[in-house]
Amino acid sequence: MADVNTLPRFLASYRSDEVLIATLDASLTAPAVAGTVWTAGANGSRIDRIVIKATMTTAAGIVRLFLHDGATYFLFKEITTTVAVPSATVQSFISELDLSATPLYLGSGYTLRATTSTGDDCVVAAFGGDY
Repeated sequence: MADVNTLPRFLASYRSDEVLIATLDASLTAPAVAGTVWTAGANGSRIDRIVIKATMTTAAGIVRLFLHDGATYFLFKEITTTVAVPSATVQSFISELDLSATPLYLGSGYTLRATTSTGDDCVVAAFGGDY
């Protein structure tokens, strides 16, 4: 009979991390200037939500999220950004990824990293916790 996990596993601590990305990098496989959004805890981590907020987007582009195992980048998700020059009546670009139904699990030694294809300032924030 196969081993069956009968005990639920809960997060030991909740946290959020973020990074400002502002340098253009269009690579799909090995970005040179990826910002580290999240570093997994010693026993791994779970990410339930990611928010991308631009302070200004002067051109349509893409924010790319990568998983990094310490040596290799794996493209996880691409989010298209739209032009939005904030003013008194126009809010800056925002995108929210709700991962609560299918969380992103990061093993020990992994990081979540982000790049922007336009070079516009974007804050990428992740919410979850460590095991």
